Amino acid sequence: MPDSSDYQNRLELFNRLTALPTPQLGSLIFALNPPEGNVPPPSAAPATRIEALLTWVESPIGCRLDTLKAVLNEIDASQQLSPSQYQTPGPQPQAAAEQYQQEVVRIVSEGNGTITETERIFLDVLQEHLSIPAAEAQRIQQRCLSPYASYRNMVERLVEQSYPLTSAAKHTLQRSRRKFSLSDLAANQIEKSVLWGEDDLSSEQGIDYVRLRRLLKACDWKGADQETIDRMLDAMGKRSWYAISDEDLLNFPCADLKTIDRLWVKYSHGRFGFSVQQQIYIECGATFDGKCPDDWQIRRNLLEQFERRVGWRKRGLERGQTYYYYDVTFSTSSPKGHLPALYNSGGGCYDSIQVLEVGLASRLADCS
Repeated sequence: MPDSSDYQNRLELFNRLTALPTPQLGSLIFALNPPEGNVPPPSAAPATRIEALLTWVESPIGCRLDTLKAVLNEIDASQQLSPSQYQTPGPQPQAAAEQYQQEVVRIVSEGNGTITETERIFLDVLQEHLSIPAAEAQRIQQRCLSPYASYRNMVERLVEQSYPLTSAAKHTLQRSRRKFSLSDLAANQIEKSVLWGEDDLSSEQGIDYVRLRRLLKACDWKGADQETIDRMLDAMGKRSWYAISDEDLLNFPCADLKTIDRLWVKYSHGRFGFSVQQQIYIECGATFDGKCPDDWQIRRNLLEQFERRVGWRKRGLERGQTYYYYDVTFSTSSPKGHLPALYNSGGGCYDSIQVLEVGLASRLADCS
């Protein structure tokens, strides 16, 4: 870990660079001769050019800090200046505030409404260099971030009111983008952040898993189970479970399968999900060849073990009798692996075992 003197030396070097008059900064960049595209042109703000220069200098293809210091010292000598003479009068308060705001606008715009910790450090150093009061710097940042915060608040309220968004809500968002002067990229990033939260809702088929996430987060297990059924059918391009084949399950989109499973596991705290059922299935003696055991007795024993483990077989239920969907317990008090049950009202959980046994368990193994 670098010691305090190293931090001090780097800060001193940064201060020397930011205090350089524009002609001397141009001379320094010319002498170091970074490859084209690494440092912005003279029309860019000096702070932006310095930040880019330092990034290049310390990169694997850069000239390293020792070379930078040597050239900087030569420029000092040629100008008959010492580092202490760089304490030149700073810009006037209004000009300093405008320069600071330009940098904040650039950072916020490039970050689509966010300021990273690294950028905050840069802004703190710039604030000190320009002698801007901390309260004024904070006001400038808040002013630049305000349009993004307002748009986020609007998206959150509209989603809370109704999701999927109505046509009127979408029109309101489009109008707000123009009002707040937000780019489509920035607005889309904010909407994705609100809808996805911390979850990865990736889909190979463009399926929207926001509603499933909201139902699971609210512990609406029955609603989430039905939503899982509907979205899985969408991912396979089918209208009902009766229309799916073993091939459909064995080729179920990996990204979608992982997203659905990840959401169930997360919001049930590891109690429900396909991967949870898969592990139980393994413990019962299952394999992942995409086929059911040829021996009916072996298969029946395997299924009965699984049924009992996940709670899909009532106590005293005779062989051949069906545990129906309306018997499912949509609660965390049910056995581990009880959900998703994956079948429409009136269908038997035997069919869910068929889905798991023939396709999803094998597909999960392939997608991992």
